[in-house]
Amino acid sequence: MFRLDKWDQAFWNWMDHLPNLDTLERKQSEPEDISDPAPEATEEHRTGTRTVRWKARLLKLTTGAATVWGRGYPHPYHFVVAFLAALPWLALALVRQSGGLINTVFTGDDKHPNVASALFYPGLILTPRGVIDINVLGWGASAVVAL
Repeated sequence: MFRLDKWDQAFWNWMDHLPNLDTLERKQSEPEDISDPAPEATEEHRTGTRTVRWKARLLKLTTGAATVWGRGYPHPYHFVVAFLAALPWLALALVRQSGGLINTVFTGDDKHPNVASALFYPGLILTPRGVIDINVLGWGASAVVAL
């Protein structure tokens, strides 16, 4: 008779020797964890990390509100479109200013704040706006703007 228990145990013995990459990545990001600065960190560093986290949250909330506004009722139209177009640039400026404390992508185990929504969501609103609202038959004005 063929028994699976013996094979299962051999499999788990083999698996126990493989490194857990998620755990290793989490341990690598722990020294940079900004939610709990090291005890020897200066008050300036603690204040800076709080400010960075606050700015990232504010940008996320602003992005969510602008996305709903641009999708639902985009009036005044030119202001909404300009604001949505500026959000990714604001996100990149914030990432640059933070000195590496803010990420541009979302990873599940990383404790750093991210601004991925400010890079992604405005494009989801501006693309259909451009397709629906711009007359593509009148290509002369578009060519001048593109040049």
